[in-house]
Amino acid sequence: IEELLQYLSNTLHTKNVYIGFAKVSACTDACSSVAKDCFSSEEFSKKYFDLYDLIVKYGFDKSTPLPYAQPKLNYCGADVYNAFVIDPSGFIYKCWHDVGNKALAIGNVDNVEYALSSPYCEKWLFKDALRSVDCCNCSVLPLCGGGCPSENFYNNRISYCDEIKYNISEIIIKNY
Repeated sequence: IEELLQYLSNTLHTKNVYIGFAKVSACTDACSSVAKDCFSSEEFSKKYFDLYDLIVKYGFDKSTPLPYAQPKLNYCGADVYNAFVIDPSGFIYKCWHDVGNKALAIGNVDNVEYALSSPYCEKWLFKDALRSVDCCNCSVLPLCGGGCPSENFYNNRISYCDEIKYNISEIIIKNY
């Protein structure tokens, strides 16, 4: 990652580029071979600020602000009414984890009306972290939106903790 940031710093004409880091998950069978190489949320949270320090070192921090802890009503685009992922064939999905599995498509761009009323679409929109005892007892619930809905639906995890659960203190300190 440092080599890439150094290359970008030396090559780009501007440093007005947002650099984002995200945890990679082996969320589908196709990705299962890399599961052992993926960080858990807790492991990623510990590495995040080392990565952010590299953003600062190579001058991308003006366009890549430090994360700020703030409440969010949803976790990602999958649990937002008007957010979709569209594959090259025009199939519409709620979650990018589903792309390529046409059985999980909520429709196609040829019939957007059906996509919006699909029962599969509705299950994403009615995910509710307040149904989880773990989430209700967690002090960071309003900051994480209840975690990844894909993990909830496919891996039978009622709650799937976001990195913020593990690095909230560091976020507050760095922002202060």
